[in-house]
Amino acid sequence: MLEQSPNPEAGLVSTELKIRVGFLVLGIISWLGVKRVTDNRRLQFLVLHGVGNVVPTLIIEWRD
Repeated sequence: MLEQSPNPEAGLVSTELKIRVGFLVLGIISWLGVKRVTDNRRLQFLVLHGVGNVVPTLIIEWRD
């Protein structure tokens, strides 16, 4: 028989993962938007890296 977890609301996906995936999708959308506006690869990289990696890391660290 399968055992129930003590907290049934706790899913398999953590809050940190949800934040990271959400900002990853937002980062890709932002990168595509910047790519349509400018050909500056440095700016494109900064938007993709900043929104997709730096911002969620700061939010997760702030929550802890």
